[in-house]
Amino acid sequence: MRNIQGHSNGNRYRSGILVIKGTRSFILAVTIILATSGVIWAQEPVVVTTVNRPVKTVKTDSVPAPEVIRAGSVSDTTRKAKEIPVSKLNSVILKSNSIVSLDRTSIGFGLGQDYGGLGGSILYYPYQTLGVFFGLGYNFVGVGYNLGLKFRIALGTSSSHIALSPLVMYGYNAAIIVENNRELSKVFHGFTIGAGIDIRPWSFNDDYITLGLNFPLRSSKVQEYINNLKVHYAVRFERELLPVTFSVGYRITIN
Repeated sequence: MRNIQGHSNGNRYRSGILVIKGTRSFILAVTIILATSGVIWAQEPVVVTTVNRPVKTVKTDSVPAPEVIRAGSVSDTTRKAKEIPVSKLNSVILKSNSIVSLDRTSIGFGLGQDYGGLGGSILYYPYQTLGVFFGLGYNFVGVGYNLGLKFRIALGTSSSHIALSPLVMYGYNAAIIVENNRELSKVFHGFTIGAGIDIRPWSFNDDYITLGLNFPLRSSKVQEYINNLKVHYAVRFERELLPVTFSVGYRITIN
């Protein structure tokens, strides 16, 4: 009886440690995202940044393979069958599962164009390598949105996953903010291309962090409006528009 009770107490102790470690990792991730968002916004007086979504692998049930697979010529049934070692077959299956089993739907919160500025987005992958997303948020002038396609190149395994994520989207790609005269503030819309990385650094859940760089394809009207503000309204810009915007977010996997 003493041995059984001691074993049970040991399990509770180890479970408690895992919960504490998981909570600390989650708090650390949120802290990093908030700090990064503050730095990004401090560098963007006129433009709001961009963000992207990660990915992760879902464990699949293994299918037992026969110990030996016999293959022979269809036209020659008397030919001795060739034997394929099970270890080689399982190796192929495991490598395939590590890039095929990925999440399909997730919601995210962050700062960037793909989040509509400061807001959220929903991402759905109808195919394993191609997804669609919609971001809605506040771009510090008004309501911002972006709708786009996101590709992913999965790396790693189900226990440690990283994915590269090129994207293209349409929506707001420049926000001009005039602090002393909000009526002169203006939002421009157009296409943006970008690339990011999705990182799932922990194993206790399927959520992940997204980091991205985006390149707004702004029309000449944006610079013309800025020049007009400088000449006719004596607006002074502390910094010019950056050719690249940044994105950071945290995604919660639904399935």
